[in-house]
Amino acid sequence: MSKTNESMKLVNLRFPFELFMKQKEGEIHMGGTSGATHIFTGDEEALVELATVMAKGIQVSDRFYNFKTYKNVFLGSDAVKWLLRVNCETQQAVVGNRAAAIALGNGLLNAGLIEHVTHDHAFVDDDLFYRFKTGKLSKLVDLTEEEEEVRLRTLQEVFVALHAQETKFTASRVLPFRKDKYFFGVAKSYLTVYVFGSIPHLYWRYHAFAMFTMVPVQIWRWMKTKQLAYMVEYCWATSIAYSGYLAWLAMTLTAESPTDGQTNLREQMGLAIFAAGVGPLGSAAVLLNNALVPHSVDHSMSLMIHGHNLVTAYCIMFKPSASDLKQGAFGNLTLRNKSLTEYVAPALNVFLGWWVLHQVFLQMWGAKNLGVNHSQFGRSSVNDMLNPPGARRSVFTKLLGKIYTTGKFTAKDRLRVLAYSLIQGAMTVAGIFLGYGFYKYDWEDGRVTLAWIAAVFGLATWNGATWYSRHITGFTRVVDQMITQTQSQGQGGGDNTPPPASKKDK
Repeated sequence: MSKTNESMKLVNLRFPFELFMKQKEGEIHMGGTSGATHIFTGDEEALVELATVMAKGIQVSDRFYNFKTYKNVFLGSDAVKWLLRVNCETQQAVVGNRAAAIALGNGLLNAGLIEHVTHDHAFVDDDLFYRFKTGKLSKLVDLTEEEEEVRLRTLQEVFVALHAQETKFTASRVLPFRKDKYFFGVAKSYLTVYVFGSIPHLYWRYHAFAMFTMVPVQIWRWMKTKQLAYMVEYCWATSIAYSGYLAWLAMTLTAESPTDGQTNLREQMGLAIFAAGVGPLGSAAVLLNNALVPHSVDHSMSLMIHGHNLVTAYCIMFKPSASDLKQGAFGNLTLRNKSLTEYVAPALNVFLGWWVLHQVFLQMWGAKNLGVNHSQFGRSSVNDMLNPPGARRSVFTKLLGKIYTTGKFTAKDRLRVLAYSLIQGAMTVAGIFLGYGFYKYDWEDGRVTLAWIAAVFGLATWNGATWYSRHITGFTRVVDQMITQTQSQGQGGGDNTPPPASKKDK
């Protein structure tokens, strides 16, 4: 028989009042109505056992009264109801009437097992606050040394499993989950929606400010976690470069009319920002399953360099302010009179410049050193795609194979990196060309581009909800798995190993 069943048997045998009480001296006084002066003076061991069971069955909580909070208290009236409640197995109550319940409650108080919170009252059937003196309560069934060892080991396993879930929920190895971090993330999300909805002509300035507020935080994090090499990727490099240009533009705009050279340069940069935003950067938010997880710096920054560039592109093209048009902030961008070749040229020039430098970096130093796990620059997307950890495989490893399998960066590895870069580059170029449809054929108010923004951020919001649901339910899932495992062990099956993580937790 299990410990729980033995405990229930022991309690059920003694729950009827006549069987539970073992008097050593005196009598049980049941007379009167209040019962405040009628105190049971019976077997102390039986009272300890009753108080132990009662502490598990009665509602104990923090309660507020007269501008003060009382911790871990119960109501005298609740205790009386509990004593009068009929046990479902024995079909009997601890006591037979209210007066007996009050007398028994005073017996518990007199034995030092419960106390009034201010020691001003005896036990009464009223909404007064009482507290169990837990140091005097006993275990229903003493555990053997072996059972205690199993219990402690199970608790340790639960702690480890829950701690793993907590780490996943933190979504950061450097900045743990804190309410101020969550508040800042949610406030930033609300502010972004407000700027976009109410003052879209200022959004490009807001985006530049937000980028240069958050990027230093991400750089610091990635230095700590050895992931700094991600900064050389196309999305990061171009987002930082375009934000830097927008910040410089905001500081140098004057009321004077721009020269022809300034007008042309600003229009070319506006075309590059628009083409990258509605094309490869906006598409990457969908392809990479960006999620709106406000408390996570990684998720927030990923959405910022992808989705927010799409919003910036929309705002500078379709929602410019009168002053921006007058000052020629983006030249003649809003005329939308460029051919396909003229449209893609600025964004392609930026991309090709980055691609060449990035390829030189990878071939001369990056891929070789990033393949080493202890490299101070850590991993990058090249490693994620061509050298995923463990036995994991990506679509690129299936197509091209893994790099660094021999512990060295071989000639074949160089070709694999080059092939990966060419495929990635072709996808980026395709995105730039496809963005021409938004530029040339959208309505004057940009409704198609706005629908594209709604789709991107709608998916990101759904992904964020899925992320929170998966990680929050992960806590209860772990506890359920531990309970199931413990029950199987109690029935003689299974071992003491922790439950396996689900696929989503790996």
